Amino acid sequence: ITIDSNISGSYNVAEFLNPDVPVTKLYQNAILEVKWDEYLPQVICNLVQIKGRKASAFSKYAAVRIW
Repeated sequence: ITIDSNISGSYNVAEFLNPDVPVTKLYQNAILEVKWDEYLPQVICNLVQIKGRKASAFSKYAAVRIW
């Protein structure tokens, strides 16, 4: 379980590790990310459900390619 924030991206793949490469901010809010393989225990599922929020898929990789 992680919380991602300040998600940004750049098409300049060759400069991936360069801290000075220009980037575009992609998403303004924080994203609660839960990853699992095959089985997610019910207790974890219950803990990460947030009232008034809908669970959905979000791909940081795909978001960079769209803008």
